[in-house]
Amino acid sequence: MRRNSTKVLFHFDSLVDLHLAVVYALQKDYPSGGSNPHINYSFLHQSKKDLKQFRVYGIGKNIVQECFKSEPMRERYQSVIKTYLEDEFDQVIQDAPITMMLRLVAAFSRVKDKAVIPYIFCEDERQVRIARSLIKTLNVRIIKEDPKKIDLNSFARFIIGDIHDMDKFNLPQYLHIAVLNYGCNLQVVDKLPIVNREFANRYGLTNSIEVIDSYRDVTPPNYLKEDIP
Repeated sequence: MRRNSTKVLFHFDSLVDLHLAVVYALQKDYPSGGSNPHINYSFLHQSKKDLKQFRVYGIGKNIVQECFKSEPMRERYQSVIKTYLEDEFDQVIQDAPITMMLRLVAAFSRVKDKAVIPYIFCEDERQVRIARSLIKTLNVRIIKEDPKKIDLNSFARFIIGDIHDMDKFNLPQYLHIAVLNYGCNLQVVDKLPIVNREFANRYGLTNSIEVIDSYRDVTPPNYLKEDIP
């Protein structure tokens, strides 16, 4: 007898690193050696390896915000992200790194008897197009609708890349939420990284929130290695 299927919902930005993709776009728009007073050139033009390392180990920091040194630009970094993803999406997405979640989607899609069915939430048709190109022939379902209207009660787990996206959904009680281990999703308490306390207090009292790895090729920077248990 076939058991009921377990449904897992992946947010699109858990599959591709949109913030790091915006940083790569900024690198192209503000070449090394420039003189724009708003740009933190030394941070922006690190190697891709170092930037990815900061994405994970820059606890409590947003990697796009760190690309700016003037306070006005640092305060409006979210509007910079929005502008790039809305106006230059097709160019930006070409350089977006793929996270380990795509492997997880593929693994779930191959579970025998469809015991686990992966879903991908997309915000618009452009994300749907990219998602379809990533999953190709995998047995994955795509959802594109108002996030407030999605019935998350039907899912066993919800996986997101940006913890702030929790606010876009009507989160039910007793949902298992997995957040990628990006530094901007975390904060340090007693020298240990934990889920951003604001969101842990808002949603973690009635839901289970865990942190999962985004990349497998990222190691702690040298200055942290001795402090990590």
